[in-house]
Amino acid sequence: MFQCVGSENGALTSYRTKEKTIEVTRGCFKGSLKEFRDAVNKKHGIDSKIGWSYLGIANLIEHWFSDAPEIGNQQASTFER
Repeated sequence: MFQCVGSENGALTSYRTKEKTIEVTRGCFKGSLKEFRDAVNKKHGIDSKIGWSYLGIANLIEHWFSDAPEIGNQQASTFER
C-alpha cells in the first residue's frame, strides 16, 4: 500500500488476485496494472508530476510481484558462514 498518492493524497493498494494477476485500487479506480497505467496516461500523461509518480509506483508494484529474487535473500546467501 502506498499512502498520500496523487492530487487527493489518497491510498493506492495493489495485490495479486486468485487468477495470479496484479490488481490496483486507487480512489474509484479498480483494475489491472495495465489498465492502471493506461488510465494514468490518459488522465495525467507522463509529463506531469502526478502521472510520472503513478507510473513509477506501477513499476515498483510490477517488480514487487515479479519472480525476481529478493535482494535480502541474495545477500544472506552470499555472506553465509
